[in-house]
Amino acid sequence: MGGAYFLPRTLEKRMSRPKVLFLLVLTALMWSSSGVLVKSVSWNPMAVASLRGLIATVTLLVMNGGLRRSEFLPIHWLSGLFLALTEFFYVCSLGRTTAANSMVLMYTAPLWVGLFAHLFVGERTAGSDFAYMGAIFLGMLLFFWEGLGAGGLGGDFLAVVSGIFFAAQVLCLRKIHGRFPVSAVIAGNFLTFLGGCWAIGAPFPDAGGFSRLALLGVFQVGVAYYIYAKVSAHATSLELVMITMLDPILGPVWVLLALGERPGAVAALGGVIVVGAVVLWGIRKSGRKPEKTAEAGEVRVP
Repeated sequence: MGGAYFLPRTLEKRMSRPKVLFLLVLTALMWSSSGVLVKSVSWNPMAVASLRGLIATVTLLVMNGGLRRSEFLPIHWLSGLFLALTEFFYVCSLGRTTAANSMVLMYTAPLWVGLFAHLFVGERTAGSDFAYMGAIFLGMLLFFWEGLGAGGLGGDFLAVVSGIFFAAQVLCLRKIHGRFPVSAVIAGNFLTFLGGCWAIGAPFPDAGGFSRLALLGVFQVGVAYYIYAKVSAHATSLELVMITMLDPILGPVWVLLALGERPGAVAALGGVIVVGAVVLWGIRKSGRKPEKTAEAGEVRVP
């Protein structure tokens, strides 16, 4: 079966709660390498996103052992469209507001998931979940405090919309209920490539830039999204979005290791709050007994 040569076959089976949370943390760790790698590629951001999407599409096709037409349903294309729109709206927001504003506002996604998960996938959001969301958002504000600014209203709006599309993508993945979830992220990365290919052109990056782009496409997006898609059948919607909020906090760690840029004291405090809240929330969830969803018998942790 496709993917067996690249990752353990346990990704194909029912997973324990700790394993689900561990794989989501691993996904966040892989996603977080984006900042340091993208910074080192001197090219149009839209072109970077497009070519990265193409490389990720090829990677996912190889890991999936190819693709059959029967594996694409309208819900897969809809999830893929939301993935591509998340990427494009976020990239566009970066040009119209501060990077900190874009990151914080995009990661309002858990709020939308919490509000609409019951309506779309029958998953209940407890009051304590919203409390953890508030703690994580507070940590995010502190972490990016020095970079937050007035920005541009248009750019802030685009970042919020990016977060809404991120939430919609997560809800669609859960709606798929394990029926060829990799097809959805293949569709998303292919649509990302198509949507930004107009920006690909001279001046091109040097050989080093293209090698870093390859790393982005293969590992930071391709392998990471393969794991994320496989885990989506065994995680709740909130787990898919809240655990991966470690992504923006882990990103500066890569920058520190690669470029020596150290975060300030307020940022460090914010990072501790985010990591602490996510860890405590994850421990709380891992100790809960899984239930069945009414729709497809998949795991649900209240």
